[in-house]
Amino acid sequence: MKGSIGILLRAKQKGYPLSIKTAIQKMLNRNIRLSETVINFALKQAGENPE
Repeated sequence: MKGSIGILLRAKQKGYPLSIKTAIQKMLNRNIRLSETVINFALKQAGENPE
């Protein structure tokens, strides 16, 4: 995956303590548009619950 979500996933994989779910929520709050497919994929890759 590329772009900002890809960067977040790589950071998480390298051990940075971050919540992909929180980061995505902050992006959405700033009117950054992400599809549900991308959001669910990212959360699954990060091992986070999509709910």
